[in-house]
Amino acid sequence: MSSTTCQSESKTNYDAPALRKGIRLLELLCNCAGSMSIAEISRHLELNKHMVLRLLGTLCDEGWVVAEEGPAYRVSLAPLSYFSKPVGQMDVVRAAEEPIDELWNATGETTYLAVCDGDRSVGLILRQSRRDVQVVARAGSRMLMHCSGPGKVLLAHAEPDLFDRLAKEGFERKSENTICDPAELRAHLDQVARQGYAVDNEEYLRGNLCLAAPVFDYTGRVVASVGITTLTLYHTLESMLEAYVEPVTAAGRRVSIAMGYVGGNGRETRS
Repeated sequence: MSSTTCQSESKTNYDAPALRKGIRLLELLCNCAGSMSIAEISRHLELNKHMVLRLLGTLCDEGWVVAEEGPAYRVSLAPLSYFSKPVGQMDVVRAAEEPIDELWNATGETTYLAVCDGDRSVGLILRQSRRDVQVVARAGSRMLMHCSGPGKVLLAHAEPDLFDRLAKEGFERKSENTICDPAELRAHLDQVARQGYAVDNEEYLRGNLCLAAPVFDYTGRVVASVGITTLTLYHTLESMLEAYVEPVTAAGRRVSIAMGYVGGNGRETRS
């Protein structure tokens, strides 16, 4: 059953008002910094106290709500043990499939999902460009991090020791635009983290332009990057940014939401 069908039927034939009230009560308690009295709950939910008592009684019996002196009520950690399981089981590839396809359909450019694999970024999903002229790429390709769009995103949000190790090894020059100086690259990556996307301006390969955005998981950690690659045959750096910053960053946000990210609860800049 599709989610649309489920939502439609739930509003007609299968609505459970008591369950809906219980969900609203849990949401209220989860958003509360402390505990709440029956009168406070009744007022916020616009429910009579008898209904609130029945809901609280059931939730307390199931261990989802804890009664404290007063009486006052708070949510226990039981819901977390259940609700964290699907988030923990969510695979980033599965979460990214639909947003990547939509980004590809919207742009027609080579579109990808990449993750960090040691000192390289590796593409897990790749949709080839529909352009007449294209650079052939494949899923599984491993790329240097300091001069590629997805690699810059991942490196910008990685622990500092990864950057330090790569700097000690030396940053390979792939083109005249490659940033190889560690101090300059570190400042550039700080900007990447602040602005929410990275650009490869012919730094990996002449004629190639890339734009990538981060994917956050439910802890606020960057676990992947999504992006597009185009050619200078079709875009300047400026026209690529104008055309694709919004759809690429929106795709990153969609995957992040599917991974449980709600914003503001994790590292959004490199420490």
